[in-house]
Amino acid sequence: MHDSRAAIPLARLTAQRVTNLYDLTDSAYDAESIHEQIRTLGHIPIIDTDPRRDIAQKAELQSEAQRQKLLNCN
Repeated sequence: MHDSRAAIPLARLTAQRVTNLYDLTDSAYDAESIHEQIRTLGHIPIIDTDPRRDIAQKAELQSEAQRQKLLNCN
């Protein structure tokens, strides 16, 4: 099981034990259901965007990689 599947139950459990205002995660947790559940708990989600979900961002990352390769900045 990928740990992102445990994100919602873990957020609920944490909310019962501590008072927090934000939930900070990496791009593996960039799913609308996780965003919604965090907001339902009264928290603010701070989740890095997953470039696979954003076609424009994915294209920009690929272009940047090509520019770095051209300049030998790898």
